[in-house]
Amino acid sequence: PVSACAAPRWAWTTLGSAVPWDLQSLRRRALSAQGCVLSDLQAQVAYSSFLLVDLAHNLAQILDDRNAAKLYVYYRSLEDPQQNGLIIADPRPREEIEKAFHSRRAVWAPPTWMSVCQSSWGKRKSDGEHRYNFFKHKSCSGGVWKDVPGSEFRAYTHNSSGQNLLELCYAENKKHDTQRIAKTPASCAGKWHGVQWSKERRIFV
Repeated sequence: PVSACAAPRWAWTTLGSAVPWDLQSLRRRALSAQGCVLSDLQAQVAYSSFLLVDLAHNLAQILDDRNAAKLYVYYRSLEDPQQNGLIIADPRPREEIEKAFHSRRAVWAPPTWMSVCQSSWGKRKSDGEHRYNFFKHKSCSGGVWKDVPGSEFRAYTHNSSGQNLLELCYAENKKHDTQRIAKTPASCAGKWHGVQWSKERRIFV
């Protein structure tokens, strides 16, 4: 749509053989479709975000500087890029786009597969003591972390309206390579049992 150097109008073009593989190149391509030539900084202002649409599944995701690598993932995810791929340049920042979709109840946040994984404490292996971590996968990452049988589950990162979900928080301690897990309203971050916990996250199960 509207750009910083053209009258308000819609323009469309195919990506062609010189596919823009990064966000900066995509911004240049969008401006080129409008007949504009701007600096990279001006282009970033003109087109803050893009909507990456998969027409086969009627789903779209936001691309901006926070998740620039998602463009490559999007290309790889399309079954038939020529038929199902659509990229829309949007001058609005992510927050405005999300607000617009939320106001129309057009947001789908699918649950994420998670696993509870365990590992023995270094010097206390003989005591049978374990530490536990959440992993955002259907299986553990390997190495010292082993699957807890039957512990796979799906969780939301936001509370879905109309659902009675259990809210959990978890935070990590890098030195001990473990997590503190608790039910809210407690906070998992800060000092607990003489150990400092940080990078708190919340999930809804």
